Order: sequence, then C-alpha cells, then structure tokens
Amino acid sequence: MRFTFVLIFAIFGCLLLAQEGRSASSTTTTEAATTTAASTSSDTTTAASTSSDTTTAASTSSDTTTSSSTSSAAARRRRRARRRRLARQRQRRERRRQRQTQRLRQELQNQRRRINQLRG
Repeated sequence: MRFTFVLIFAIFGCLLLAQEGRSASSTTTTEAATTTAASTSSDTTTAASTSSDTTTAASTSSDTTTSSSTSSAAARRRRRARRRRLARQRQRRERRRQRQTQRLRQELQNQRRRINQLRG
C-alpha cells in the first residue's frame, strides 16, 4: 500500500516537472527571440518577433500567449525607442556639423578682413 502511494506521488512529481520544463523552455525561446530582436536591425527584428509569436501560439498555455504578446509589445517599444534615439543622434551630428561649418566660415571672413586691413 505504501509502495503504491509513493509510486503515485513519484509519477505525479515527474509529470509536474516535465510540464514545468516544457513551459520554461517555451518561455526561454520567446525571451531568446526577443533578445535577438532587440539587438538586430528592424527587418530582422520583425522576423524574430513573428517566430516568437508562432512558437508561443503552438503551445497550449495561456500564460505563454500573454507573455508573448507582452514580449512583442516590449520589442515594438524597444524598436521605437531605438529609432528615436538614432534620429536624435543624427540631428545632433547635423547640428554639430552646421555649427562647425558656420564657425569655419566666420573664421575665414575674419582672416580675409585682417588681410585686407594689413594691405590697406
């Protein structure tokens, strides 16, 4: 009697561990796809997000579907933030280049003015 009771608990424990392992591996796959999406270009990012959605849709757990949509939304936010950051950097470089060009023009005008003063 005790043996069957222990055996039933052992089988139940194994099934529980197997289910947790399956759930953890699909979550890890989703996280890996999201990490890849964050570090690559926007075209590759879209493909990685789509594959993570497909992976999660194949699983039966509603928690993974929720985490997938949350991950996709987070990936979209990261892509949007990255685009904004890159745009700000481009604008800063452009403004710096314009200031430098203006400074060089001003310096050139000053040099021409001094040369003309020395000549005349």
